Amino acid sequence: MTAKLKPKIVAPTDVAAIQGYCGLVWELIDSKNSEAEKINLAVVNVDKGQEAQPHIHKATEELYYILEGEGEVNIGGTVRGVSEGYVVFIPPGCVHKIKNTGSTTLRLLAINSPPYDPADTFFP
Repeated sequence: MTAKLKPKIVAPTDVAAIQGYCGLVWELIDSKNSEAEKINLAVVNVDKGQEAQPHIHKATEELYYILEGEGEVNIGGTVRGVSEGYVVFIPPGCVHKIKNTGSTTLRLLAINSPPYDPADTFFP
């Protein structure tokens, strides 16, 4: 049984941006700044014309919630346009990437369960 976890409230200014493989990433809730064990949340900015490297998470389920901008998501060779309000579910084992096709920054929430782990990210 897990001990009771402590709640956490994080402002975007509480964390520094890091350069990820698809753009700037603000890891708002993860095991480094909270007691979250089974989930994490990050804000990701993909600059105009940029795209992520195709990659796979073997154990992680991932959700993208598009906050603003326009792009394309490629999951296992299926490409779909996305924009504000779209939600994308990426099951473990699916090669995927996102590309900014708009004229402004593509901004999204990335939610991972279990939490994002670089050791679970593979580049085919």
